[in-house]
Amino acid sequence: WTSDNTDAWDRLFIQDGFTLAYAPKTMMGWVTHSPNWATARTSSRRFRFLCAMCGGLGIGEALDQLTPEELAECADWIAVYKDIRVTIQDGDLYRIRPPGLAGPCVVGYVA
Repeated sequence: WTSDNTDAWDRLFIQDGFTLAYAPKTMMGWVTHSPNWATARTSSRRFRFLCAMCGGLGIGEALDQLTPEELAECADWIAVYKDIRVTIQDGDLYRIRPPGLAGPCVVGYVA
């Protein structure tokens, strides 16, 4: 278990360290509510999905509390993940720009 902290920003650092020793497919990433329960940080659903999709994707939001538009957004992200999950889980991970540097954190997965 990587961490109980599901805040997407914090997870960038947690996941970066975790994947130095373990394969991405052994790491679960969860999309949870915003603001985050642990940090009170607010982040977009897009950011939360992109971060959680770096390993095994889990949904921790209460889906029955989302609007139809929010559910559709979740469905779109899940469809994207289903298309790329084999590469993420079984491919090679490359750290292009680690978290904490200027600009976005960038990782690449290659089949």
